[in-house]
Amino acid sequence: MVSQLMDKVPNAWQAFRIIDGVLSELREKGESEAKIALNSVFIVEEIKKDCFRWMLEQSEAIFRRKLDEGTVFLHLLAEPFFNLNWQMAEKIEMQRNLNETAVTLEKSLFEPHYFSNYNGLEKAVAHAINNKDVVAWWHRLAVKGTEYSIQGWRREKIYSDFLVKLEAGADGIERLYFVESKGEHLEGNKDTDYKQKLFSTINATLMGDIKPKGELELINSKEKISFHMVFENEWENSLNKILVA
Repeated sequence: MVSQLMDKVPNAWQAFRIIDGVLSELREKGESEAKIALNSVFIVEEIKKDCFRWMLEQSEAIFRRKLDEGTVFLHLLAEPFFNLNWQMAEKIEMQRNLNETAVTLEKSLFEPHYFSNYNGLEKAVAHAINNKDVVAWWHRLAVKGTEYSIQGWRREKIYSDFLVKLEAGADGIERLYFVESKGEHLEGNKDTDYKQKLFSTINATLMGDIKPKGELELINSKEKISFHMVFENEWENSLNKILVA
């Protein structure tokens, strides 16, 4: 049972301690050794689930504490840490289907576009972003693993679909929005819930009372950045609320 648990709890002694505690409780409740042995695989699987839930809870708590302490932050860095800043490529490779016609979206930083690289929702969102007067430029973030990502308390990184820059408002501030589009069928699943929670956490963190809620100011910059998710059943209303002067 210890060896089965070690894919979640890599320390054998800690794995033994956890299993020993669970088995002791089962014995105290009157479960027989034969019944415990017969259900050992099921018992370990339930322990794994509990350990994973506990790990995520603790990871989130640590992440939030480090945000509050300033150990984890979202800022542009100066020398000697320039290499930690994300830099957009000067050129990107674009795939297309045979005989596919190129599409021009004039506010996009990169041309041409081939809509075989978009799903239906992404295509509609791209057109809507491109047609907004307040948008200075936008970029369709490319293949996963090659462009900007954020990472929270889970191991996997999050890659948004679009980066949108708005014209400076009356306050002189230019805004950078990372926008992720989600199909209606993905609303409410665990992965989407996590991304929403992380976006909300980052947007709300490190803000003084004088800063607009939901935006983080970049060091030595008149730009602010925030993260947003739009869903298929209400994406137009969501974009209209986000992309305003």
